[in-house]
Amino acid sequence: MGVLSHLVRLLSALFLSMFISYTVYRALGLIDALLSSIIGLGLMMSLPFTLIFLFYGRVQWAKYALAFIWAAYLVGIWTYMLVSMVVTLPSYLWIPVMAAFLGGIVTLAIWKRKKLTIPWPLQRDVEPKVKGLEEGLEEREELGRLEEGNKELSTLVESLNEIECKILLMLLESERQYSKKELQGAVKATYSRVLRAVDELSRLGLVEVTELPRRTRGAPIQHMVKASEDVLKSGPEAKRLVEKRLVRLEKAGPSAK
Repeated sequence: MGVLSHLVRLLSALFLSMFISYTVYRALGLIDALLSSIIGLGLMMSLPFTLIFLFYGRVQWAKYALAFIWAAYLVGIWTYMLVSMVVTLPSYLWIPVMAAFLGGIVTLAIWKRKKLTIPWPLQRDVEPKVKGLEEGLEEREELGRLEEGNKELSTLVESLNEIECKILLMLLESERQYSKKELQGAVKATYSRVLRAVDELSRLGLVEVTELPRRTRGAPIQHMVKASEDVLKSGPEAKRLVEKRLVRLEKAGPSAK
């Protein structure tokens, strides 16, 4: 029973392939005889194997068989037609064609190895424009990041009080670090207010607080305060914003401090 089942599948595949090929051949024969012959022969070669794989449930194998047989078949037809043309046409007509073909291959190989600079018509005009466009986009992106950073910095500075502004302005002008005691003496405020100001500035990311070993007597750790890297990168813009905020606070009076 198993042998009979396999035989039925094989015969069915062969019968269907012959029927489909003949039907397509007859239908295309009304349009063009050469086209009907090429397609009909291709179907006769590819359909038996494709249908056999389909009957056995090998769909993927059927796709591969159909693609491979048709690819080999078309390459064979192209080779046959090329050989026929070479044999039919006089040999002297192929000399300029072969010379141009070989010359193109040699030129392309040399150009790929950058041993020869070919003056492409569009290369001189397009490359500078492309480079200029890329540089312009980079400059716009950089300006956009700077503007966004300045807006964020302006918002943070507007939330500072007078002591915080004085501490941040001192750090920006000197661009060095100070202990909390040194900041207290510079801004002339109570130590508790200086501590609260430094904590707020650190929370906002405007200053950085680091711990260093104390060389003199007292606590073993000394806290040093400096302006953060992001604020220092803003440079004069950050200093201008802080000075502007400090002037408004001084004009507003003690209630705003």
